[in-house]
This record gives sequence, C-alpha cells and structure tokens, in this order.
Amino acid sequence: AHLFVIRNNGIRAYDVVSGEEVGSVNPSGVQFLNGMGSMSSDAGDFLVVSAFQAGRLHKIDVTSPANMTSEVLVASTGTTPNGVTIVDGQAYVVNWGNNADILQVDVATGEMTVVVNGTGLGNCDGIDYANGAFVVSSWSPQRITQFAEGTWEATTLVQGSPLSSPADLSINAGGDMYAVACRGNNTVYFGPLLDVSALEPIHVPATEATMTGEGLTLSTDVAGRWML
Repeated sequence: AHLFVIRNNGIRAYDVVSGEEVGSVNPSGVQFLNGMGSMSSDAGDFLVVSAFQAGRLHKIDVTSPANMTSEVLVASTGTTPNGVTIVDGQAYVVNWGNNADILQVDVATGEMTVVVNGTGLGNCDGIDYANGAFVVSSWSPQRITQFAEGTWEATTLVQGSPLSSPADLSINAGGDMYAVACRGNNTVYFGPLLDVSALEPIHVPATEATMTGEGLTLSTDVAGRWML
C-alpha cells in the first residue's frame, strides 16, 4: 500500500509500512498543486490533482508508484479548482471564489460539466463523498455543507465556531464520520454524517431541529411522546 502526497508542486509516493519514498513525478508548468482525488479501475490506478493558480487538472497514473506519469486532464477549468474527489470514474471538483461552482470531469476523457452552477458558497476547499451525498467545506461562510447526489439539494451540517478556515476534508471508510483540517486554528474538526439514502420523512407538529456538537437536537411545543 502507498500514500500519495503533494509536496513542492510534485507528487510523492511513500510506502505506508517503511515510510520510504518510492517514487515521484513533477507535472510541468504548475505553481500550486492543491486538491487530490484517487481511483482504481481496470485501466489502472489514478490521481486527479488540481493546479490552483493555473486553473488546470492533472491526471497522474500511479499504477506503478515507482514510475508515475502525468498528463493534463483539463487544460483550463475556467475556475480556480481546489478540492477533488472521484466517484465511479467521475472527478468532482470544488472551486475558490464567490458563489463557487461544482464541476464534474470524466477521468477517462476529460469531458467537463458544471453540475452546480453557483453553490451560494464562497471559497470552497474540500470535498468527499459517502452515502449518496457530497460533503463540502467552505470559508465563506465557514461551513460544512452536504449536497445530495442528483438533486444537489444542500444541507448545512455545521457552521461557524469551532470551524476556522475549514480546508481539506475526508470521510472515513464507514461513511458515518468526516474530518476537516482547519487552517485558521491548526485543528482537525470531526463531525457525524447521516446516511441520506436511508432517511424517511415524517411529519411532527411545530418541531425544530438543531445540529449541535454532539448530534441532532429535536424540540416541539406539542405535548406527547415521540419515537424516532
């Protein structure tokens, strides 16, 4: 198994047991490599890496970590691309700037589509996927937002303190927890995830729901006993 790291505008591969560097590749013409997504397929193992300042996406073949190769997947996104995650051969890219878009890019062909034309979020940084939804971090507002796949309906998971410039974001293998590195205060924030595909709407009179640091708090002015 190998760990792939962006370092000094290059990609480094490390053996996860020994910690030794086993290979590297430096894509040409980049100044700020930023986000990274990974995938394995019958064609091999690949990374998609965003070049922040150049507005470019690079495809890195890491099938042989000692002999990695790089090619340009999208020469110009027309945006400032940041975080990347890959789902079923499609790279999803969040972007810096006001009312930032979310892009979808076919990893095999480089064909690009704007799947969310204006998220209402500024300076999106990290993105990952689990349970039929994408989780996105943004700096303006400082928020973690969940977007349902297909409909792209947005749900706020947490906003404001203790988040501080939430950056790169990852979801655990179980799909029930995310972690985001907060650049503003050098901390890592951990938050729970709901399985949106398993949710069933019910109607409860005059009910309010609030997401807290410990979970979801429900309250109602109607007397009675409720079961969830």
